[in-house]
Amino acid sequence: MIIHNITIRNFKSLYGEHYFDFDKCKGLIKLSGNIGTGKTSLGNAILYGLYGNIKGENNNQLIAWNTKACEVEINLTSKGKEIYIKRNIHEPLIIEVDKKTISASSKRNTQSILEEELLDVPKLAVIKMCIISFNQFNSLAAMTPGETKQFLDKMKP
Repeated sequence: MIIHNITIRNFKSLYGEHYFDFDKCKGLIKLSGNIGTGKTSLGNAILYGLYGNIKGENNNQLIAWNTKACEVEINLTSKGKEIYIKRNIHEPLIIEVDKKTISASSKRNTQSILEEELLDVPKLAVIKMCIISFNQFNSLAAMTPGETKQFLDKMKP
């Protein structure tokens, strides 16, 4: 999976609209900055955009204070397909694959199609390697043997 870009609107500490173009970056990306500059919010926006939730937070906690809704748009490539995801707290999930909208009977079914058929990186890998905050980070080296086995089993194609 290659995330090309993400647009974030009123998500946590990221007020207004923010656009991040990852195609300009090569390899691993390290975010650094002062406390409160949005590093964790960017990571959480990626997780919310891909999976629709953030562990330990309800969706209303994702909306920037004193705004009515948040929205995340992600463009990525996975399994040779161009995928566009638009997720808004108060609107239906939109997923386009090669510019064709996926339609399923419910938001949950659409999410299942995304995770099971379109994304080529397991959710656990994205959560463990993508980001989160320093306090929530659990490196591979700190995992128990059981956690490591479970992680590696999920990484197999």
